[in-house]
Amino acid sequence: MVNSATMQNVIIYIFGFCASGKYTITREIARLENFIIVDSHLINNPIFTILRPDGNSPIPQNTWKEIEKIRSAVYNSIKMADKNSNFILTNELYAEDEEDRKIFRQVQEVAEARGSKFFPVRMLCSKEEVLKRIVSEERKARFKATHPDIVHEKFSKYTLLKPNHVNLFEIDVTRRSPADAAQYILDKIKKIA
Repeated sequence: MVNSATMQNVIIYIFGFCASGKYTITREIARLENFIIVDSHLINNPIFTILRPDGNSPIPQNTWKEIEKIRSAVYNSIKMADKNSNFILTNELYAEDEEDRKIFRQVQEVAEARGSKFFPVRMLCSKEEVLKRIVSEERKARFKATHPDIVHEKFSKYTLLKPNHVNLFEIDVTRRSPADAAQYILDKIKKIA
């Protein structure tokens, strides 16, 4: 296990396809080390709780403008947080989407403003495994996408973002347990730092 004394003022940013296991692995990392979880649904769900998306139907386009306001407030709060605090953020970011590239830059800017060590993690998972994971009841309860057609569409149209950052690394979680993936990420960060 990583020595928690070395884990101060760290921001981990995990991004991958929906249902790849980002939130599950993030919770495991927070169980092992002192990280505050800022997953995408912490930001989305104040709005989603009101709109009640079913995980299958498209979300009204103007929804994202309102979510951007929440995202901005959350990111500003991270900047104000104690400098020894560690954060782990999650998102679904695609190379083809300018808004996704902008969100990545915003998180990087938050890390820079805090003077944090920043570790982007590109999480890979096979389409077949994502298809198995997307139908979970936990996803439905958190207003996440739950229909297999969404997986087929995303894997056919999009490529996972691969930003140019010195600390970027990838992990394929198709066959890894959440505990193993979390430990791998923490160990990799310790080696890079």
